[in-house]
Amino acid sequence: PDSVTYGSVIKCLTNAGGKANAEKAEELLNELEELYENSDGADESLAPNTIIYNSVLNAWSTVRGGIGRAEAILDRMEELHGAGNGDVSPDAFTFSSLIKAWTAAASSGKGRRKAAGSGGGVDGNTDDDTDLLGRSAAERAQQLLDRMEQLYRNGDDAVKPNKVVYNSVIHAWARSGEAGSAQRAEDLLARMQQQAKVGDGDDDVKPDVVTFNSVIDAWARAEEYGSAEKAENLLSSMEKQYIAGDESVKPDIKSINSCINAWSRTGGPGAGLRAEQLLDRAESLYEETGDDDVRPNKVTYSSVINAHAKSYKKGCGEFAEAILDHMEEMYEDGASEARPNPIAFSAVLQAWQNSDVGLSAPRAEGLLMRMMEYLDEGKRGGKDVIDANKTFDLVVRLLDKTYDEDTIGRIEELREGIRME
Repeated sequence: PDSVTYGSVIKCLTNAGGKANAEKAEELLNELEELYENSDGADESLAPNTIIYNSVLNAWSTVRGGIGRAEAILDRMEELHGAGNGDVSPDAFTFSSLIKAWTAAASSGKGRRKAAGSGGGVDGNTDDDTDLLGRSAAERAQQLLDRMEQLYRNGDDAVKPNKVVYNSVIHAWARSGEAGSAQRAEDLLARMQQQAKVGDGDDDVKPDVVTFNSVIDAWARAEEYGSAEKAENLLSSMEKQYIAGDESVKPDIKSINSCINAWSRTGGPGAGLRAEQLLDRAESLYEETGDDDVRPNKVTYSSVINAHAKSYKKGCGEFAEAILDHMEEMYEDGASEARPNPIAFSAVLQAWQNSDVGLSAPRAEGLLMRMMEYLDEGKRGGKDVIDANKTFDLVVRLLDKTYDEDTIGRIEELREGIRME
């Protein structure tokens, strides 16, 4: 057997996935390295190459808790390349595989910075993907991107990062939950824009709708002062570029939903109104164009309702329920994407609780009965049932200290109507 044989088997193991296969792939790589060393480097047919190392690295990067092992493969590749081994050199696939893994860790919430002295780390023997130096997943993804840029500037065309890599790092910052992460995401957007303008322009790194949506999402999740305005500014920038002829940044309903989400997370007296204005823009645009890419959906409406709930403004209960009424009307007119779900009803209930009027037991029972009508349509997906139970839990919690046991009993009796199919 030669390196081609080993490489084929390793690739099959990588494609199969799983920790056991990653272990076996690395064992085969170690075996191949030993065979090559025993030949004193004379048998080139046994020389491991970049493709083989990348396969093993990729195998570990897709395994839970395996990022440390993947990082170790990168270290080996860089050490070999630094020692003059021309067959092994980290390339764009090497770095992008690791960046993708760190981004997944950030999205799962497992890659946030650990407090000093809290232990844990990436050693390949733990499910924790926060590394030993306490770096966050997003920060490590950023460092890998910075390394790619540096190598590319130094003349290594094989490691040139493209927009997919940049978008992945931006997504990692958006999901990191760290202070300042939204600004880090927007800084990367600016970097991409600058690189796309240099010389004849580099379309490989030109921001697209995915880029902008990820940065808008980062601001939505930041919940910082002014973050909703910054999200809207980015949406406006997308609209201007699209009108100017750039189809790649055409705003879609995800763009608008993220801006609405920014207002619902930020809260404040004007949050509901600003969110509703964005909904109006989306509905008007859909009516004018018939473009399904901007068609409001249940996420859009539920987020607007939540923004009203978070506004704590006088009348926010009425405003929230008016959006729910509108959802029902749209759904009855045939817009299946506007079908009210338990999340929308929970947000309306919370809005009434936060309003100047407060949530009364009759209103709560009425909203719960309306919610049950949609569950009785036969669309009892597992998630709807779970969310409906959460809605009942919310009502019981909100009314527990205000109303008597008979009221709570009637609500619990109504809950019994939820049946899993």
